[in-house]
Amino acid sequence: MGGFVGRARELHELEQLYAGREAITCVLYGRKRLGKSALLKEFCKDKRYIYISAAGVSKSLCYNNICEALGRFAGEKVDLKSIDFLFDEIIEICGSTKTVLIMDDYSELMNIFPSLSAQIKPFMRNKISNTNILFIICDEDASLSKSVFSSIKVEQMSYLESKEFHKEYSDMDNLKAYGIAGGTPAYHFLFQGTPEETIRALFLDRMSVLTLEAESMINAEMVINQECSAVMSSMALGADTIDTIAEETDISRRACGKVLDELVNKNLAYVKGYGFSKKPMYSLSSNLLRFYYAVISRSRFLPDFYSENEASVRVSRYIKDYMELVFKDVCEDFVKLRYKRGAPARCEISYARNRNDSKIKYVDFVLKLDGSKTIVPVFCRLYGEFVNLDDAIYLEKNSSRIAETGSLYLLFSGCGFSSELVNAPESDSSVPESLSELNALVQRKDKKYALISLEDIYKSREAER
Repeated sequence: MGGFVGRARELHELEQLYAGREAITCVLYGRKRLGKSALLKEFCKDKRYIYISAAGVSKSLCYNNICEALGRFAGEKVDLKSIDFLFDEIIEICGSTKTVLIMDDYSELMNIFPSLSAQIKPFMRNKISNTNILFIICDEDASLSKSVFSSIKVEQMSYLESKEFHKEYSDMDNLKAYGIAGGTPAYHFLFQGTPEETIRALFLDRMSVLTLEAESMINAEMVINQECSAVMSSMALGADTIDTIAEETDISRRACGKVLDELVNKNLAYVKGYGFSKKPMYSLSSNLLRFYYAVISRSRFLPDFYSENEASVRVSRYIKDYMELVFKDVCEDFVKLRYKRGAPARCEISYARNRNDSKIKYVDFVLKLDGSKTIVPVFCRLYGEFVNLDDAIYLEKNSSRIAETGSLYLLFSGCGFSSELVNAPESDSSVPESLSELNALVQRKDKKYALISLEDIYKSREAER
C-alpha cells in the first residue's frame, strides 16, 4: 500500500495560505504518527520548497542535512558559516520567489541548536516580511500556535477518511480496520491482507510490529504498573467513569483518579463527556491502545509459550465485543460529521445515565438539539439478530426516563433490520441528510424510527462536507 490519503481540509487551508501575496508563518501541529510530514510532502509536490528536519540525528549530522537542504534548493553547494546565519542564507537564496520553508520536528531542532530560538523570532516578526515565504513550523507542541498568523491542527482521520486506505474492503472490514488502527495513517499502511490476517501478522507475537508500537506508546509516556494496566484494560472494554473502573479493577477511586489524570495529561486518554452527576467520563485516545488492551493483551502469552493458532482462536472470541464498542463510536462520529452545528439547531452528543451514573439500557447515546431543546435517543447493534420492532419499543420505553425526549429515535445496525420493523408505519429507512432535516423530523409529533445501516454510514463522503 502506498500513496497519499485524505487530509482535504488541511491541504485546502495550506493552499489558501500559499495563495496569499504576503509572507506568512503557520504552525502545523499534532501528535506523532498522524502523517504531518506526509501532508507537507503532498502539499509541496508542485512547489518550490526548503525542507529542514531534525528527526533523530546528531548535531553535526543535522547541520550537514540543513546545508544539503539549502544546496538542493539553490542548485549549488551551500556552506553556512554557522547555524546563526541560517535565516540570512534562506532569505538570500529564496529572493522574491514564492517559496515554502518547512521546519519539521521544530522542538528537537531548537534543542539541537539553542541559538536558533533567538534567531527565529526576529525572522518571523521582521525579516520574513521582505520575502515571499510561506514558513511552516511542524511540531507536536502547539505552544507556538498562539504567536503566529495561522495554525493548523492535524488530528486523527475520521472513519470515512480511513476507508480510503482500504478501498477493496467491505464495510465490515473497514470498520474492523478502523477499530484496530483508528485514524492513524501510519498504522493503516502496515495492514497486510484482511484485518484478520493483519492481526495474526502484526499483533500475535511479543515482537510483532503493532504490539511493540502499542507498548512503546505507553512506556514512552508513563511508568507502567499493574494498576495502570488494569485501568486501561477496563477502559478499553467500555468502562468510562472512575466509579465503574474502580469497581471493575478492585482499585481505589483515588488510585484510579491518579492514573486517569496522568493518562489525560499524557494525551493517552481524554474526557469524552459528563455523566448525570457532572462527573467526567473517559476514553482512551488511540484505537490501537484500545484494541491492544481489549483483545491482544488478554492472549499475548499464548504465542509465547503455546502457538499462534491458539492465540488466533482466543483473540477471535474478544473481537466481536470490542467491535460493538467501536461501532458505537463510529455511529457517534457519523452523527457529528453529518449533523454539524448550524442554524437553527445545534447537535451535540451526550450520554444517557441514571442518577448513579449507570448506563440506561438500550440507549447508547443521545443527541441534544439545542434549537428545539429536544433529546433524540440512539441505539446501536453491530452483530447478532436483526434489529427488530421490539428493540425500537424497548428504546422508546427506556428513553422515557430521560427528560425532554422527543418523538424521534435513531436505530443503527450492522446486522440488518427485521422486515417487521422496516415495514412498521413509524419506521423510515431514509437517512436524515442534514441537521435541518433531522430537526424537522423532531418537530413532528408522531413517533418516528429512523433506521441507519452500516452501508448508510459508509456509502458516501457527504457527511464530511
